[in-house]
Amino acid sequence: MLDDAGASFEGRLREEGGGFCGQRLKLLAEPLDLSSTTGLFLDCDGRGTDTASRVWKVAMRTKQDRGEVVFQKAFRPSAAGREVVRLPFDEFRLVRG
Repeated sequence: MLDDAGASFEGRLREEGGGFCGQRLKLLAEPLDLSSTTGLFLDCDGRGTDTASRVWKVAMRTKQDRGEVVFQKAFRPSAAGREVVRLPFDEFRLVRG
Protein backbone atom coordinates (compact mmCIF):
# COMPACT_ATOMS: atom_id res chain seq x y z
CA MET A 1 0.00 0.00 0.00
CA LEU A 2 1.35 3.46 -0.90
CA ASP A 3 0.08 6.68 0.64
CA ASP A 4 1.41 10.06 1.81
CA ALA A 5 2.88 8.48 4.95
CA GLY A 6 4.92 5.91 3.00
CA ALA A 7 4.62 2.40 1.66
CA SER A 8 3.64 -0.65 3.66
CA PHE A 9 4.00 -4.35 3.06
CA GLU A 10 2.77 -6.80 5.67
CA GLY A 11 2.77 -10.55 5.90
CA ARG A 12 4.34 -13.61 7.45
CA LEU A 13 7.51 -15.14 6.08
CA ARG A 14 8.03 -18.89 6.08
CA GLU A 15 11.77 -19.49 6.41
CA GLU A 16 11.94 -23.08 5.15
CA GLY A 17 13.61 -23.21 1.74
CA GLY A 18 15.32 -19.83 2.04
CA GLY A 19 12.46 -17.52 2.86
CA PHE A 20 11.80 -14.76 0.38
CA CYS A 21 9.22 -12.03 0.14
CA GLY A 22 9.07 -9.09 -2.17
CA GLN A 23 7.00 -6.06 -2.94
CA ARG A 24 7.07 -3.91 -6.04
CA LEU A 25 5.23 -0.66 -6.30
CA LYS A 26 3.60 0.38 -9.52
CA LEU A 27 5.92 2.73 -11.40
CA LEU A 28 5.12 6.22 -10.24
CA ALA A 29 4.19 9.01 -12.67
CA GLU A 30 6.85 11.11 -10.92
CA PRO A 31 9.84 9.53 -9.14
CA LEU A 32 10.02 10.05 -5.39
CA ASP A 33 12.45 12.84 -4.50
CA LEU A 34 14.39 11.48 -1.53
CA SER A 35 17.31 13.91 -1.90
CA SER A 36 16.50 15.62 1.41
CA THR A 37 16.50 12.31 3.32
CA THR A 38 19.38 10.18 4.60
CA GLY A 39 17.81 6.73 4.54
CA LEU A 40 14.85 4.46 5.16
CA PHE A 41 13.19 3.26 8.32
CA LEU A 42 11.91 -0.30 8.33
CA ASP A 43 9.43 -1.46 10.96
CA CYS A 44 10.07 -5.20 11.30
CA ASP A 45 9.61 -8.09 13.69
CA GLY A 46 12.34 -10.71 13.97
CA ARG A 47 10.60 -12.89 16.55
CA GLY A 48 10.83 -16.54 15.62
CA THR A 49 13.70 -15.83 13.23
CA ASP A 50 17.15 -17.34 13.61
CA THR A 51 18.80 -13.91 13.50
CA ALA A 52 22.26 -15.40 14.12
CA SER A 53 22.27 -17.17 10.75
CA ARG A 54 19.59 -15.32 8.74
CA VAL A 55 20.25 -12.06 6.97
CA TRP A 56 17.47 -9.78 5.81
CA LYS A 57 18.06 -7.55 2.79
CA VAL A 58 16.36 -4.49 1.34
CA ALA A 59 16.90 -3.73 -2.35
CA MET A 60 16.10 -0.44 -4.07
CA ARG A 61 16.25 0.91 -7.58
CA THR A 62 17.10 4.49 -8.44
CA LYS A 63 15.49 4.53 -11.87
CA GLN A 64 11.93 4.09 -13.07
CA ASP A 65 12.64 0.80 -14.84
CA ARG A 66 13.03 -2.86 -14.03
CA GLY A 67 16.73 -2.92 -14.94
CA GLU A 68 19.27 -5.13 -13.23
CA VAL A 69 21.01 -2.39 -11.24
CA VAL A 70 19.83 -2.35 -7.65
CA PHE A 71 21.21 -1.05 -4.38
CA GLN A 72 21.05 -3.42 -1.44
CA LYS A 73 21.46 -3.21 2.33
CA ALA A 74 21.71 -6.29 4.54
CA PHE A 75 20.75 -6.26 8.22
CA ARG A 76 19.79 -8.55 11.09
CA PRO A 77 16.63 -7.73 13.01
CA SER A 78 16.34 -8.30 16.73
CA ALA A 79 14.99 -11.70 17.73
CA ALA A 80 13.44 -9.98 20.76
CA GLY A 81 10.53 -8.53 18.83
CA ARG A 82 9.31 -5.62 16.80
CA GLU A 83 11.72 -2.75 16.11
CA VAL A 84 12.34 0.11 13.73
CA VAL A 85 15.59 -0.37 11.84
CA ARG A 86 17.34 2.62 10.24
CA LEU A 87 18.91 1.90 6.85
CA PRO A 88 21.15 4.84 5.79
CA PHE A 89 21.41 5.33 2.02
CA ASP A 90 25.22 5.54 2.23
CA GLU A 91 25.30 1.93 3.51
CA PHE A 92 23.46 0.51 0.48
CA ARG A 93 25.80 -1.23 -1.98
CA LEU A 94 25.44 -1.58 -5.74
CA VAL A 95 24.58 -5.13 -6.80
CA ARG A 96 23.21 -6.69 -9.96
CA GLY A 97 19.62 -7.85 -9.84
